[in-house]
Amino acid sequence: MQLFDGQEYLDNATLPDLGSIQCISTTGAGIREYRGLSKDFDKLKAYVQKVNLLTGCFIIFEDTGETYEYFAIDRSWNKVPTKSGITSPGETSDDDINFNDEWGSPNTGSVEDDITDDPDINFNDEWNG
Repeated sequence: MQLFDGQEYLDNATLPDLGSIQCISTTGAGIREYRGLSKDFDKLKAYVQKVNLLTGCFIIFEDTGETYEYFAIDRSWNKVPTKSGITSPGETSDDDINFNDEWGSPNTGSVEDDITDDPDINFNDEWNG
């Protein structure tokens, strides 16, 4: 038996050609981490069409620093946004999270100020009976 991509193959079996891409780790849940060169991405894409790869598997391209995460529901690879260098899925950079862009200016007051400034809310009537 020979081990390839976290799978056991018979000694005489023909192994898939992934070029420079190798599975460097597999979790107990079946999430695989690949590393390789971006020029071989099409080989990995063709390979995963034949196996049951799970959502969350990812590849880091050593030549570009780009990371792509696999989504099993539509068998797609989506680029993981990064600010600088290699970032694994689940990690974030400072540019990935910016609540000010979506929600406006940050709140400088307290939660209590926000609630008590609302004329429709009177906690004294409700809680003090």
